[in-house]
Amino acid sequence: MKKIIIIGGGFAGFWSAAGAVRRAIELEKENEVEVTVVSRDSFLNMRPRNYESDLSQVRIPFERILKPIGVKNIEGNVDGIDFDNKTVTVSSSSDTLTLPYDKLVLAAGSILQRPNIPGLNEHAFSVDTYQEASKLHQHLDNLVSKRSLAGCYTTIVVGAGFTGIEVATEMVSRLKRVAEKNGDDPSVVRILLVDHSDIAADFSEEPRAVIKEALSDLGIESITKVSVQSISEDGVVLSNGEKLAALTTIWTAGVKASPLTSHFPVERDHFGRLPVDQFLRVIGTEDVYAAGDCANVLADETHVALMSCQHASPQGKFAGYNLTSNLFEKDSLPYGQPYYCTCLDLGEWGGLVTDGWDKKVMMKGMDAKGVKIEVNTKFIVPPLDDKEEILIESQPNYINKLEDFLPYRYREATV
Repeated sequence: MKKIIIIGGGFAGFWSAAGAVRRAIELEKENEVEVTVVSRDSFLNMRPRNYESDLSQVRIPFERILKPIGVKNIEGNVDGIDFDNKTVTVSSSSDTLTLPYDKLVLAAGSILQRPNIPGLNEHAFSVDTYQEASKLHQHLDNLVSKRSLAGCYTTIVVGAGFTGIEVATEMVSRLKRVAEKNGDDPSVVRILLVDHSDIAADFSEEPRAVIKEALSDLGIESITKVSVQSISEDGVVLSNGEKLAALTTIWTAGVKASPLTSHFPVERDHFGRLPVDQFLRVIGTEDVYAAGDCANVLADETHVALMSCQHASPQGKFAGYNLTSNLFEKDSLPYGQPYYCTCLDLGEWGGLVTDGWDKKVMMKGMDAKGVKIEVNTKFIVPPLDDKEEILIESQPNYINKLEDFLPYRYREATV
């Protein structure tokens, strides 16, 4: 029995498993392959949705997506990878396992960058994981006990990139509801978006103007060209010496690849990602692939794939297809994903959809919000309890363009 181990249960990991199973079936080798996903828990966390007010739909039990296609799941933390003996060491609360592999995929995703800022780890919230997002929810629910304190209804969001903008715009309505629930006037709510650079620095001028319009209309204050010096339970101190009172500080300032990439004897990029070829094979290793936020790979001739589910899911499908093909000495398929778009939630204001790597504005306002809801609740969600549909969608290049997914009314919408 050939053993395929996939480290990581996110989008790249799940679709690597599904892609491997599908390819084995195509080659009539499904009875010769055992696929196992090693993950910290037994859920696929829809990480892009952790900013939302309702977390009830952001986790999918593996029982509903891995079990139907015959993939095993082992819960635990990966402590080591022995490339010479082709084994992975996994520890759980009750046991330590040594798992042999014939092919390995590192799809362990990324983690939030946490620089050495006093108070960051102790006092800042985040939406990096489901558990951290849940902790933020609990904190907001408990604000009623702190109504008399300065900054009770003030939130400081650090990092004005994609995640920070979605968190800040969502926090407007969330804090207003908390204030109303506590019997307070929602006008006391104050949201501050802080960044050492500019708001939406990765966007071009046209979409950035839309984002700034939305922030202004929502009453969100932008503080740029300044960094955070320290964080406490009741606020932050900026590098210019200004002190801001807030009982809620949310850190969203960047991510880096899983620390597991450090186990690999190869040079990583500044995000910690592994160099892979166009087949998603880790350069300089044998029988090892990487996909998603752990992989540094070109999406087209000039653009490196981004650390997002938009690129992680297709990469997983290619990695699973290719490692199984290689396992049985069949041809692999080069990964490519030339189409790129963004779909940004802007809270009560609506949303923003851009097209292409130059981020041309395709749609804004409530029409774009409708697209974002469709993306979050349908486009990125794998089929549940349906082996046939899961395997259909695990094909490389299966609907990896937003324009293929959107209903006709959205494609015809104009800004």
